[in-house]
Amino acid sequence: ASPNSSTSRTLTLPDTTGELLNDASSLASGKLTGALPAIDGSALTGVGGLQTLISTTVVSVSATEVDISWSNTGYSQIRFEFQNIRPVFNDVTIQFRLSNDAGVTFFGTGSEYESVAWQGISTGTQTFLGASNDRILVSGNTLYYQGNQQHEGLYGSLSLYNAVTPSGGSGGGAAKAGSFDVTYSETNEQTISSSGGWKLVNKSLGVDINAIRIYYSSGNVGVSSTIRVIGIT
Repeated sequence: ASPNSSTSRTLTLPDTTGELLNDASSLASGKLTGALPAIDGSALTGVGGLQTLISTTVVSVSATEVDISWSNTGYSQIRFEFQNIRPVFNDVTIQFRLSNDAGVTFFGTGSEYESVAWQGISTGTQTFLGASNDRILVSGNTLYYQGNQQHEGLYGSLSLYNAVTPSGGSGGGAAKAGSFDVTYSETNEQTISSSGGWKLVNKSLGVDINAIRIYYSSGNVGVSSTIRVIGIT
């Protein structure tokens, strides 16, 4: 900073040898020592989209259902990342349900979910899937069932928006909805890509979502299936 007046100033330099650096100087990295102070971002404003890894679940023993809950601490979006999700049985469909009581109960007693997907297979065939059901579907008919071999695992993600109900607004709440984008192999070892969206109906206003159930239409979720839960502010 420069002085705020025209009064003469005296600049005193330390009595030592060395090189005086200016804006055109460079300093060898080997001459830098010591630890940098931690950066405190608590005072930053207007910063959104910060991501926090909430949990990582790796299935160690096959189970009919994998339930994962989290603490709602202001995340506007939750993203679930799937790595090598595999069924124990062949010819099955992966499915999801949501909860607002940390997994004590899950929405799934009627047509509480609407989902739509565009699916393609590596042979070039495409299909459209639309459903109103008691669960979120990301795969559909017999041409798109998932296989259970080691190389047939499911990879991708599913997002949940408005996990915590926003305050105010029309009706005092917002829809629980999201999208998904997954890739897996079907029973004839063809690669399947499924992308689409979903919505939780009749359960939107005043409901905070804090758990997910992952399961198959038949049989168990296989060992080494990995699910990461990421919170986005």
